[in-house]
Amino acid sequence: MIPVAEIKNLWTYSFQNQEALINQINQKHSHVILLLQDQIRLTQSYGINPNWQKINTFLKQLKKPFIVFSLGANDFGTESTDWWKYLSKDFIQFLHILSEHSTSLSVGGTQTLEILKHLGIQNAQAVGCPTFFEAGPNRKIIKKPLDNELQILGKNAFDTRTKDVFSGVIQDEVALMKILFFNDNCCDIKDKYSLPFLISLAQRNVACFAGMELWKRFVSKYKCCISYRMHGGILALNAGIPAIVLNKDLRATEMCDLFKIPHFPQFDHIHWKELYEQADFTPLNKAYPLLYRSFMGWLDKNGITKQTITQAHAFAETLPDIQEPLLPLNPHFSDWINHILKHRQYYVSSKDLIRQLLQKI
Repeated sequence: MIPVAEIKNLWTYSFQNQEALINQINQKHSHVILLLQDQIRLTQSYGINPNWQKINTFLKQLKKPFIVFSLGANDFGTESTDWWKYLSKDFIQFLHILSEHSTSLSVGGTQTLEILKHLGIQNAQAVGCPTFFEAGPNRKIIKKPLDNELQILGKNAFDTRTKDVFSGVIQDEVALMKILFFNDNCCDIKDKYSLPFLISLAQRNVACFAGMELWKRFVSKYKCCISYRMHGGILALNAGIPAIVLNKDLRATEMCDLFKIPHFPQFDHIHWKELYEQADFTPLNKAYPLLYRSFMGWLDKNGITKQTITQAHAFAETLPDIQEPLLPLNPHFSDWINHILKHRQYYVSSKDLIRQLLQKI
């Protein structure tokens, strides 16, 4: 990984010594790269409320061209169809500053393009997230026959009262992370988890990662990834595993439309195996080479040429490999789960209890 001068998080940056930083950027650097996400929305994610005035004042003083990755819109079906009209003036100014400093903005999909046009911004291109192109120009997804649902990653992953054994990847399920990896003493969760859920934990079918390659290696054991996370699906595709995305939000919808990723936001009434059998990856494979060339063309247009990329890769090869950290398994985990299973301290639905009672009678 090539080290670069960076602001870790522009939204929480203090701006205390910004004059020195502005001079450094204008004198020593060729471009300003902004890695964005679904910032075009009425409420920012993670409860962050950026000070757009300070950010705008800072950005306007930079005299280098901007390269903007992954700018996108998002709503969750609760806003009106013209919700973009209610974006703050300072935020709209932020978007215009990005536009004025850029040859072309990279955006998540065609719906973001339309919103930007309504806001008076024309120089944008629907590229999607660049992580989609990590595997290079020849990536092809092969759909293999599915023998059983245990070959699916993501099945009922966070339904703690599931009736089936499953596999899943944790993102922000903090209580589960503590149980598996961090807590010295497991919290008391008596009757909260079903027996199949506990068996899934005991078989180490549920995991969490601090490194991308370890995550890919885990995903590669499966024949399909059904993901509630857009980038969980993209990571699986880059590992060569068919992926289906379930998110209902605008961000996922427009990227799945652009990339032709099978998208089933209304999945409740379909069995997981049937869902996999319905999914068609032919459009995804057909669209990929064109999308890849479009992305590379967008990079070239913004000053990141093939020669620049080749030189960067050559330099990266001279750097030491990154050792991805393995999360330590909680030393008390085995004792805890054995105790729960031995004493039958797990959730059983009322329906199952009645059925067991009738069987005894």
